[in-house]
Amino acid sequence: MLKVFLQSVASQAVARSKVENPEVLESLATLFLQAYPEAMLSKYSEEELVERILKAYQVSRLRKEGEIKIDSVHMDGYTLIFIDNDDQPFLLDTLKLQMEEMDVPYDLYVHPIITVERNEKGELVRVAPSWEEGPKESLILFETRLDPSRVEGVKDRLLTILRVAKDVVGDFVKMKRRLRDAINDLDFYRELRGDPQGELEEIGAFLEWLYDRHFVFLGSLYLEDGGGEEGGLGICRPQHRGVPDLFSIDGLKERLSKEPRVFRYTKGRETAQLYRRSKLDVMAVRSFSEDGEPKGWHLFFGLFTKRALTEKAEGIPILRLKLQRILQSMRVVVGSYDYKRVVMLYDLLPLDDLLISPESEIEELISAILYMGREDVVKVFQRLREEYLALMVVFSQEKYSAKLEEEIEDRLEQLVQGAYIETRLFIYEDSLVFLWFFLYKDGLALLDEEALEEEISELSLSWEDRFKNFLSSSYPPEDAAVLYHRYGGLFPEEYKAITPPEEAVVDLLYLEQLRETGEIQVSFHQEEDYTRIKFFSLEELTLSATVPVLENMDLEVLDEVSIHLEKGRETFCIHSFRVVTS
Repeated sequence: MLKVFLQSVASQAVARSKVENPEVLESLATLFLQAYPEAMLSKYSEEELVERILKAYQVSRLRKEGEIKIDSVHMDGYTLIFIDNDDQPFLLDTLKLQMEEMDVPYDLYVHPIITVERNEKGELVRVAPSWEEGPKESLILFETRLDPSRVEGVKDRLLTILRVAKDVVGDFVKMKRRLRDAINDLDFYRELRGDPQGELEEIGAFLEWLYDRHFVFLGSLYLEDGGGEEGGLGICRPQHRGVPDLFSIDGLKERLSKEPRVFRYTKGRETAQLYRRSKLDVMAVRSFSEDGEPKGWHLFFGLFTKRALTEKAEGIPILRLKLQRILQSMRVVVGSYDYKRVVMLYDLLPLDDLLISPESEIEELISAILYMGREDVVKVFQRLREEYLALMVVFSQEKYSAKLEEEIEDRLEQLVQGAYIETRLFIYEDSLVFLWFFLYKDGLALLDEEALEEEISELSLSWEDRFKNFLSSSYPPEDAAVLYHRYGGLFPEEYKAITPPEEAVVDLLYLEQLRETGEIQVSFHQEEDYTRIKFFSLEELTLSATVPVLENMDLEVLDEVSIHLEKGRETFCIHSFRVVTS
């Protein structure tokens, strides 16, 4: 049935267009429609899909080699953005990232990769599936709700970033070759000056590890000790230096001028504009003259690959040497239980922060976690770096939820307004959650750990815990104990979803009154945009009995939820209505 529908749409598009090469349009239409999520196709009429196909064909019909084409059209209440570009790595990820950065909401994207053949003028003469031999192009459609007044600005930004991405891909081999030169330079220096501690060998091994598919190269340049720059590649090409938020070396030059080591890892000031949303990872490697004197820095800007971020730190060069020294300092016996726990904790610490952190700080953090025990507490650890504030929240796995993570991040955003925050999650021995927050903002200071621990402890309480606490603060101890014995654990999830714990304590007054009298009780609770009215009864009430009562009060019912409470032989019904004035 779906195949027939798609064929019908493609045929209509050909009939409407009257092009000289209908087989090309039909092939493009078929591949374009096949890229749509099947569940989404039903929301469109055939006419709407035909219009989209014809616009896609208009964008891709004529394209010169290497050209980036972007066009838009307003259709069916949407702003449709069409892009035709050479297929290349992380193209779609980059475009989606830019949409997020520019706050452009989109309901759908379509991304067929097609094999094309074009004549000397750049006209399409053949379109085929991506698995066939030939040049590949990415045809991308974003269906957005973009305000028409913003369209040209969004298209300009996308075009700029796609040009940058093209140069990044084109310079990728050159950047890897430059890293190879930096490795050779370091080997030369090690042979010339010696390496009694083995640190230069570890740095070289780490650079080899980066080279081996652990680093996405986005840019590179050479920085002379005098401050001069040359050899910009990728995002560092001279023509891209004016692109906002792409990269900068402000502050880095000064830090490197005082750097005694031959290698430095740091976090960039900018968030990557390609591949994925994260602060840039920056590698600085010393270069040397023929007599072994330092003369400048090879700089590499990019991101650790997902493969790198999931590898165990104990096996990564530089980090494995740090771990050996920490184990020696802690005097744990190789193979012992404590040895295994230290290694396990070390592997759960973020790669980038391990590279920056002094060994003494890492040891202090691991020791603190080792002696935390498993008590039901929330603990905050924080470290202030030159580039960011690293804050780790440790609590029991039972407390974790995506909602709690979001609430903690919201609280940090309130405490450090304007900060860019990255979050990472690790689980230790199926019992503890390590929730890392990296806050980036100039002029950061350490936060009040004790106050933050108290706030997070409150946020991490379950609904039932909060209900019990509110009950204890609202009644004398004996009465609270009786009521919790009677109602604790009684409320189902659908009730908790619409009722804050403090409101549930108020509901107990009506339930107790219902138990004593057997008569229907009614409560009113005013919210910002509506009123919640609840009927408490021993038997279920029908809508035909309750809704007319509310309507006679000039109230419009928005929705209704029925809650059944059962304990032993007792049964209560709560009918909760959201209403507004008619």
